[in-house]
Amino acid sequence: MGNYIKGLLVAGFLYYMAVLCDWQPLALLSDCIVILMIISGMYLRRALPGIRCKVEVPISMTQQGEAIGVQLHKIKDGKNWPGKAMFYISIENTWNHRKKLLRQKISGEECHTFELVLHQAGYYEISVKKAHIYDWFGIFRWSKRIREVVTVVVLPAFYPANIRLTDA
Repeated sequence: MGNYIKGLLVAGFLYYMAVLCDWQPLALLSDCIVILMIISGMYLRRALPGIRCKVEVPISMTQQGEAIGVQLHKIKDGKNWPGKAMFYISIENTWNHRKKLLRQKISGEECHTFELVLHQAGYYEISVKKAHIYDWFGIFRWSKRIREVVTVVVLPAFYPANIRLTDA
């Protein structure tokens, strides 16, 4: 929303300067900025309601220190959506309540995969909290809250122990 206000202020200033200096190309530039803002606003208003995020972790149990692949899907009306977006992801260990926040930018991909290394054993919740959906040009964005949670169990690392059994 802040970019829209900045865009309106710039367009208004350019139009004011065009009137003061009696220079038509500056007024035309101001009109182009306003038209770009209207088109991107209509696109975002149309795209935003049906968009949701799907988080998948193919392996829901792993050992500590090993990497897992987390897949993010942008879905609109049941199909993958190829637009630009940024997702805010929270990773929380539910045993000691430590949180880690990540931002993942996705542009044009149907499925975005990133690796995540969990160094401590525990029960983790990987959740998408919020998404910024961008217009075609990547200038203006609209925010949407998303509640999508997936769980991962991280087991402690196992070390071999030499055991000798004898009859006593």
